[in-house]
Amino acid sequence: MTSRNPPKIGIVVLNINQYEHTVNGFRSLAELTYPNSEAVLVDNGSTDACVAQIQDALPELKILRNPTNLGFSEGNNIGIRYCIRTLGCDHVLLLNNDTELDPKFLTCLVDRLEGDDRLAAVAPKIYFYSDRERIWDFGGLYDEETGNLSTIGFKEVDRGQFERSEPQYRC
Repeated sequence: MTSRNPPKIGIVVLNINQYEHTVNGFRSLAELTYPNSEAVLVDNGSTDACVAQIQDALPELKILRNPTNLGFSEGNNIGIRYCIRTLGCDHVLLLNNDTELDPKFLTCLVDRLEGDDRLAAVAPKIYFYSDRERIWDFGGLYDEETGNLSTIGFKEVDRGQFERSEPQYRC
């Protein structure tokens, strides 16, 4: 990154009735080395006691509560709007509530995004939870002629074959 202030990253995590996954995910977020991020939890209409439990476990966490389950997209959209309009974030990261993170991953993503004006979005390499050496996702290739999207690296054992970063969307 350059010497200017690092961009502010809003991190949106969606929850519905999942105390344990959500608290563990936020504990992983607390280990991030990136210096300018703020996380919000969007509760998508939980019907159990998890929101109160999460607030007790993570009292500093901002929680946005939807009275009903608005679905994955609208739940995330509420968090995105909050991060941009209220927190003044430059970029927004969407995370599943059961995600465990490498402490440096956000710094790497922001460096890549800020380092290439052609990029509008970046994504990390994602591993299967049950097999930490097998890749779940490393991006995709979009075929404009057919409209098909194919994933890269799905179910492959990570042997370092995807260590370089490059745009995966080809126009």
